[in-house]
Order: sequence, then structure tokens, then C-alpha cells
Amino acid sequence: MPSISRRRLLATAAVASAGGAAVPRLAVDDHDPTPGGTTAPGGDDWPHPLADPGRTAATAAAGPTAPAEATWRRTFDPSSLFRFAGIAVVDDRVLVPTHGAMRAFAAADGDSDWTTALPDEGGDRVGGPGGTHRQIDTAPRVASGRCFVASLSSVYALGTGAGRPRLRIDVASSVDGLTLLGNTLFVASRLGDGEFLTAFDTATGVERWRVPDRPVPVAADAGRLLVARRGSPGEPDAD
Repeated sequence: MPSISRRRLLATAAVASAGGAAVPRLAVDDHDPTPGGTTAPGGDDWPHPLADPGRTAATAAAGPTAPAEATWRRTFDPSSLFRFAGIAVVDDRVLVPTHGAMRAFAAADGDSDWTTALPDEGGDRVGGPGGTHRQIDTAPRVASGRCFVASLSSVYALGTGAGRPRLRIDVASSVDGLTLLGNTLFVASRLGDGEFLTAFDTATGVERWRVPDRPVPVAADAGRLLVARRGSPGEPDAD
């Protein structure tokens, strides 16, 4: 069962630290909203929450033409699934986040395909060093063969084919929001000593740009990113 160690991926994926060290940045022009044609779901795929980065909840698939019947079922021990974060369906696999691991099952029959454990690093657990588990906080988002999830103060990318670790981005807080569009990942979190919405390259983890005040990414299309800001008296404002 593969796992992602901090030492293994730190060189390429730790794009920020608690000390606020400077990081290299890519040009905004490097953003490609549609690498591999992964902006919208195709066929039976469901690669994002609500289907796509724009949260359209739409698909080109015809859907069932007769009363639906369950063909397989998987039951999880409650200690392995703290809360339901959502699933993704890509390339005939169902990707399911559990307490400390991402799991993949064959869409056709539910057979287990792969399991990849997230690192269990003491203080990086729910509740601190005395905590008993990690927690995956977001539904999986998939593009170009990589599945992205946030867990506590890190974002991870796993290869969808075998669950191999591909990337790790460390931030300085939990992640408030995560949106994936093409080859850019938008993350709302603390970074160094400030609060930001940051755009990262999905292949390298290198920062593209950041904006202050930690607006939360909600949806995206080829030309726009919709965010929510905390307004007065506490209601979110859409930008």
C-alpha cells in the first residue's frame, strides 16, 4: 500500500513553509484550462464535485433508461470514514476518500483496485499529536490522470491508475476551499504569515500567483474564477 512521505516529496512539493520562505512563481500565461480535455466530464466520468469545475452537475451520459438497481455495495468501518467528503468516477474507477487513505474500486463490480495511505506524522493529525487519525477534508478532483485532495495542512496528488504519490503541497493551515481547472489548482489557506487564495501548477506544485484575504474558490471556467469572500455581517460575497 503506497504512502506519501514528507521526505520523499518535499523537494518538489513543499511550496511554502511556516516561515514564509520565498518560492518561485510561474507566469499566469502558463495556465491551460483544458489539458487533455479534462474541463468537463466525458462519458461516464464524474471527475469533480458537481461534475466539473463550473459545478454544473451536468453530464453528456444518457443515464439509466430503466429502474436503477444496485450492482455492488461497499461498507466502510465508521473509524475509517469520519465524514463523507464525496467521490469521483474516472476511467472506470470510483475514487473514495476515507480517514487516512484514498481508495479506488472498479466501477463495474466494486473490486478493490488500490489504496494509498496519507502520511501519519504525529502532530499532523486531527486533534494534534494525541489525535488518532488523519482526515481527508475534500472530495477528490481529477484532471490529467491525477487525483487531488486536501488533508489538514497539505494538498496531495495521486496517480489515478495505481494511486502512486505524485505531488504534495504544504500550506500553513487547513484548506478552506479547493478548485481544479486544467493545470491549475486554486487553494484557500494560510501561507507563510498571511491568508491567501493561491494558484499552483498541478504538475510541479509551483505557485503561479496569490491574492490576499483568503477568498474561497467556488467554481471556474476557462475565463473566470468565482470566489466567496467573508463580508459584513458575516455573509459571503461572490466575486
